[in-house]
Amino acid sequence: MNISRESVFTTAVRMFLGAFFGILGALIAFFAIFSLFGVLKPTVTPERTSIILAEDAQWSKKLLPDSAPVILRIDVNGVIGVGKLKAKNVRAQLVSAVDKYVKTKRLKGILLVMDSPGGAAIDSNTIYESLMEFKERFKVPVYTYVDGLCASGGMYIACASDKIFASNSAVVGSVGVRIGPVFGFTGLMNKYGVDAVTITEGKFKDMLNPTKPFDPRNYQSLTELVKDDYTQFVDIVARSRKRLSKNLLINEYGAQVYSSEKARQYGYVDFSGSSYSEALTALTKDAGLGQDTQYQVVQIQNVSTLLKDFFEEESLLRKGKVVHTLSLPSQLDPELWNKVLYLYDPSADESRQAG
Repeated sequence: MNISRESVFTTAVRMFLGAFFGILGALIAFFAIFSLFGVLKPTVTPERTSIILAEDAQWSKKLLPDSAPVILRIDVNGVIGVGKLKAKNVRAQLVSAVDKYVKTKRLKGILLVMDSPGGAAIDSNTIYESLMEFKERFKVPVYTYVDGLCASGGMYIACASDKIFASNSAVVGSVGVRIGPVFGFTGLMNKYGVDAVTITEGKFKDMLNPTKPFDPRNYQSLTELVKDDYTQFVDIVARSRKRLSKNLLINEYGAQVYSSEKARQYGYVDFSGSSYSEALTALTKDAGLGQDTQYQVVQIQNVSTLLKDFFEEESLLRKGKVVHTLSLPSQLDPELWNKVLYLYDPSADESRQAG
């Protein structure tokens, strides 16, 4: 049987196209089915987590027997309330620690490794409350090691600690609250003859509408909200940091940040110029572990899956949206817009908005 070169090529192309469109059809069917599941709001499964080893005070990650004492390390790294540094993720780590280590009486303490400018007030408070509840219920010490920034919401969370250690390069402080910045465009709109209509029900519903002139009387409720959150922030810091008084925080230190040594002198931290090993060694001693006792330092990470990401409310693929974001010169992530913030941002004038 004679087969020409052209017929072999044609057959190969036909087979390739058949396989390609077959796979494409399967993918379309897959996303159609799971889009339907999304409409039907499927049952949410528990957060999945994984365990990784972290270094101990001797810089060792050696895997120890299942009977070894455990120190849980939680990294508070980045802007709070953004990405993986959300309250629900930190709580999932604590819940996993209960199942894996508390019930077997292996967990002896928690070390927070901090490098954060703060972030969303709600997430900061929820993480703080979760740590306080965990510490009081299971009677384990919580220490913080600052290896970078411990500002605003980061300081709020660190107040759940029994002791705070700061490295030589640490920057600490910024006890303040803000909303914004919120930009007004009325002058620009008037100049170019642009109109905007917002249909609302309820007095003050569009109090910060950027297309209308701002009137302080319209957002009095937000001003009071910021003041209330500021009072709560100051109370928590003063209660946790015994050498810091409310009077000094409000009238002298304000929302400023300080070097490691200044922060120690003023009472924001207990030790300055410290190392990770020093903080960890102090924690294990407080936890009742002997000097020669071997212990395992672990981190619990939230595991993302394709289906979990697909069904998240913010899933752009399921919504069929492509979002373009404008990056501002500050640290204000779009996830933080229009939220009350415990956030240190040198580009913003926090002194006017701290309350």
